[in-house]
Amino acid sequence: MSEDRLNDIETALAHQDKTIADLSDVINDQWKEIELLKRKLSETNDKIQDIENLGGDNNQANVKPPHWGFKLEFLFLKDKKTIKYKILP
Repeated sequence: MSEDRLNDIETALAHQDKTIADLSDVINDQWKEIELLKRKLSETNDKIQDIENLGGDNNQANVKPPHWGFKLEFLFLKDKKTIKYKILP
């Protein structure tokens, strides 16, 4: 094998080693950030659960507004200008 060819292979190998080391560092940094975000998400979920538990059954966040329970029936009259409606139970 020629000297130049051997130098080219060693250079390529050195660049690959550097690239692998850089990618490994990036993966480690991302893993640390993922762990931090998972911990923060868990803490946030715990806080939300605590807030919901403090409210009990009367917690306003879980109560539908009164108008959500209405059902309407519309009646279009023959003159096509008048609409009548009634609230259903």
